[in-house]
Amino acid sequence: MTNQSAIFVDAGFLHSVGAQRVAATSYRDAVKVQYSTLVQGITNAARAHSGVPNLRTYWYDASRDGLLTDEHKRIAMIPGVKVRLGRLNYFGEQKGVDLRLALDLVGLARTGAASVAYLISGDDDLTEAVEEAQSLGIRVVLLGIAEVESRIGVSAVAENLAYTVDGIELLSEDLLKAAFTRSLSKDPVSASAAAAVAAAAGSARSAGSAGSVGSVGVGGSGTAVGGGAGSGAGGVTAAAGTGRVPSPAALARQTTEPKVAVRPEAAVVYSSSTGGVSSPDRAGGYNQKSLTGHELSLIATAEEIGAKVAANWYASTTQTELADVFGDRPQIPAMIDRILIKDCAREIGEHDTYLQSIRQALRRAFWDKIDELH
Repeated sequence: MTNQSAIFVDAGFLHSVGAQRVAATSYRDAVKVQYSTLVQGITNAARAHSGVPNLRTYWYDASRDGLLTDEHKRIAMIPGVKVRLGRLNYFGEQKGVDLRLALDLVGLARTGAASVAYLISGDDDLTEAVEEAQSLGIRVVLLGIAEVESRIGVSAVAENLAYTVDGIELLSEDLLKAAFTRSLSKDPVSASAAAAVAAAAGSARSAGSAGSVGSVGVGGSGTAVGGGAGSGAGGVTAAAGTGRVPSPAALARQTTEPKVAVRPEAAVVYSSSTGGVSSPDRAGGYNQKSLTGHELSLIATAEEIGAKVAANWYASTTQTELADVFGDRPQIPAMIDRILIKDCAREIGEHDTYLQSIRQALRRAFWDKIDELH
């Protein structure tokens, strides 16, 4: 067996914990990453622990159709780094990443190409691969990020995985500070303009489809959101008697201060993860008289998280992405919805996060913060 190391990096995991540490959210685009600094720091940490040279750093991530993005190309150009990609599905979920990592780890152990493997991941699904690599004679050491609140002392790592590896070493806080920086906010005027265009387009689509009916109904009464009763309330009406979408010129004349979805006392909340809509009572968000003090505390935490995710997303998104999200309102993109759930579960636990009132609070706070910002 060759006396050298190999490093296996789950990029999604590293981005998540790095963003959580710097921006207090797992939203990946909330931070900018200095990849050369990060890779060098990880390599130095492995060398300091093992005392042997590093064969290669394997960088596992995902992209549409498994193709290299510009970001991945920059990472691949760092000396000693091999980028290995899985796929992103329609909902932004990674597919094939963990399997690639597991196969490479076991394959490297089987060929004897390294004597020690350093793993940066927290996924419980890798536990069996670690055990198989160990049975082939290789040591597997976890490189983690310290978290005093965790029972195992590291952030976002499954306990089974932590108990299986041969040891746990910590990446330094100095490295995280040098490699991860919070994304800067963009010009709010530009963002507002993009949102206005999206809102106007959404109103035009609603007007063109039925002359007056909005895109999302509440209950079964036929009441419409974002339009209704032929008035195009807060939006743009179709040409009289035709049901056609107005021309761009007419659209510009009709639209002064577009209103994106209605924000009444009972706002519609949609989750792409469930495909459903719900309408919470609105007394500070809910009927507070029916909630216990503990439930109110959980809702307050959820609202803080929803606002934080919204602020980070708004600061790092492009005008095109912003326009797309506003055009689909009140639907929340699956990727953002997952981050809301994940960040909330980190704070209050998975069981409480999946309460309906908590999920409603998360999504409502997200839109409230976006409204405030734009």
